[in-house]
Parts: sequence; C-alpha cells; structure tokens
Amino acid sequence: MRTNRYFLILLLSLALLSSAAAKDVFDHNHSLLDQVLKTFVRDGKIKYADLKKSEQLIDEYVDRLQDVSERELELYTPDQRLAYWLNFYNALTLKSILDNYPIQGQQTAFPADSPRQVEGFWAANKWKTPMGRLTLNQIEFDILRKMGTREWVFGVCKGANGSGVLLGEAFNGTRIQEQLRRAATLWINNKNNMRIDVENRTIHVANYITGYLPDLKRDYYRRNEFLKHSYQDNVLANLYLTYGADEEAKTMLRAGVFFVTYEQTDWGLNEAR
Repeated sequence: MRTNRYFLILLLSLALLSSAAAKDVFDHNHSLLDQVLKTFVRDGKIKYADLKKSEQLIDEYVDRLQDVSERELELYTPDQRLAYWLNFYNALTLKSILDNYPIQGQQTAFPADSPRQVEGFWAANKWKTPMGRLTLNQIEFDILRKMGTREWVFGVCKGANGSGVLLGEAFNGTRIQEQLRRAATLWINNKNNMRIDVENRTIHVANYITGYLPDLKRDYYRRNEFLKHSYQDNVLANLYLTYGADEEAKTMLRAGVFFVTYEQTDWGLNEAR
C-alpha cells in the first residue's frame, strides 16, 4: 500500500513538473490572442466595448510576450519572429486603445475617437520587449521594417479604419506569408483605401500608403513597366495588379495611361458599431 502511495506521489510530481515546463514553452500558435481576435473582431472592426470587459486577456497575452528573452527570440525561425513582432505590435495597439477607451479627443484635425488623439500613442509610450523598452514606432520601423517581408505594412493595425488590417486571427509562423497576402488583399480592395476609377483612368489611394512606398518598392517596382510614371505610381499599379479584384481596372492599368490621386486617410477608430 505504501509503495503504491509513493508511486502515485511520484506520478503527480512528474505531472506537475511537466505542466510547469509546458508553461515555459512559448505558444507559437498565439492561441490567447487568436481567441481574442476570433471573438471580438468582425470584418476588420473591433468590438472595443465588449473587449474592454475582458481586457485582462490582452494584458495576459502581452505578459507572455514580454517573458520571452532576447536569446529565446533568436532561436525562433524568421517567420516565427515576424509573427511574434506583428502580434506584439497589434496587441499593444489594442492595449493602448483599451487603456484610453472611450477615446474622446479635442484635436480638430482627426476624428474625436481616433488613436491620434492619444498623446504619445506611437512615439512616446514605451513597452518592455526582449530588445529593451520600445515604442510602437520603434517596433515598426526598427524591427519589422528590417525583417525582409514587405507585406508587413498591411498587417500593422494602428487602431484606425485606414491603417493596416487586423485579421480575425493571430499571425502564425507556419502561414504568416499567406496571412499577410490576405491582409494586403483586404486593404487594397477596401474602396476607402484604394479605388480605381476606370472611366477617368485614376487610382484614388489613401495617403496612409505614402510612407510605406519605399518599403514596397523592392518587391512591387518594375523597372521596365509604366516608364512615364514615378516609382510611386509604378508600385501602386503593381500592388493593384497583384491583389486587386477588378479585372476591368487591371486592364486599364496595364495600358499604362493613368493618374494617381492621394486622398485623406480615415483615422477614425476601427470600432464595430
């Protein structure tokens, strides 16, 4: 009887050790964020009022990301690191909005509920990361910009209708390239972001994209295409030819005679109403 009891205690001890070890292994499926996004995101819009009631889920997820060491991060695959940083950025965006929700700013240049009403949102507020305390701008431009995949520009959600797309799932290192292509497709085919006026041969595009055209140039600039156009026009045309859904618009663009008009970005909060 005593032997059996000792054996049972040993089994329980091993189970507890295994459980503790499992908690130390980073979840590359980002299951916690994945569940949050599947629950509170609809067509790229977030149910902030509902998420506010469960904001401890975002806090817990951010804590898990912050527990990762720089050494551990170096052992991840490139796509796992890309997923880590994109999810980190988007989770911090959600946390920043929830910390200030409901946003009711006074700046007349932006909608009252815009994240741009929150002082220090991107450039001043610093967060603990494996690479030290960083702002959202530093994560975006000092880390994500240097990771090689240019479509990341469509995957960074700034909490605004016209910013990058928040998918209804977390980025995952096993399929992040496909996920980013989907984000690019959603952004480009949203007529508030990009619209092709075939009759007037004009690309209407939100000026949000202008700061990212140098990043996108490497993969979407075609030296021998659209010779009478600037590299910016060339990139925009090729982005639409790659991800756009309107075949008539693509035919017009391929003819090479078109104009580009930059429109104001919708900086209103991307809230599900």
